[in-house]
Amino acid sequence: SCTLWKDENDRDKTFLLKMISLLFRDESILEVTSVVPKNQSTKNFRNTNVFIGFNKNVYSFSKEQIKITSFSNQELIEGVFINNGKYVVFTPNTNFLANTTYLISILAENGLNKAYEFQFSTGSEIDNVPPTILSTSPESGEINFPINANIVVNFNEVIDPTSITGNNFALQGNPPGSLSIQNQSLSFKPASNLIASNAYIAIVRNGIKDLAGNQMSNNYSWVFSTSEFASSTCTYDIGIFGLCLFE
Repeated sequence: SCTLWKDENDRDKTFLLKMISLLFRDESILEVTSVVPKNQSTKNFRNTNVFIGFNKNVYSFSKEQIKITSFSNQELIEGVFINNGKYVVFTPNTNFLANTTYLISILAENGLNKAYEFQFSTGSEIDNVPPTILSTSPESGEINFPINANIVVNFNEVIDPTSITGNNFALQGNPPGSLSIQNQSLSFKPASNLIASNAYIAIVRNGIKDLAGNQMSNNYSWVFSTSEFASSTCTYDIGIFGLCLFE
């Protein structure tokens, strides 16, 4: 009788897990939301990797569905595809040719809503230099930073979007929020207002990479303090993310 009870209990658990899986199944349409290097961009480094971003996590994309070819002679570029969260990352086996245009073709399979095509061109240079931080908002030592502000970090080159994770950016107290990357700029949007009249330490860790896989040489940290109030203006809007940094 103990065995019978155990079998029935296992069946109940299996049924419950299936119901939960069906209840929370993501049935939204899968679509491509970004590609790096950007479509139609020129003078990209020859040792760049290719990053294809989607609106949700992907698991089964490969060279059978995504092909990168030379635009002039349709020669297939061999390399390795890795699924990384919402991104598929392509690392070519050898550097791209200099001053050459390449075509990214993505077939409408594995739930993808439609076929996509993008192209980019290389320059003549190879990137062996780690990325560095040019500026931050707030600046180091800044006071009266509005409590509803986004924190922005500007790099000297385009950044690997898969390296923008909670492991590589931190704000004192670990307030919840969301990270995003747009070209050379990282943005952290707190889920709620920061603490008023409070000092914060922000840190960008050296796990941040550029498109060629070069990592930052050192961690970067700075201190700032907040104002008592929220802001309703776009004083800090630098036009990168297409929205006010204060909401």
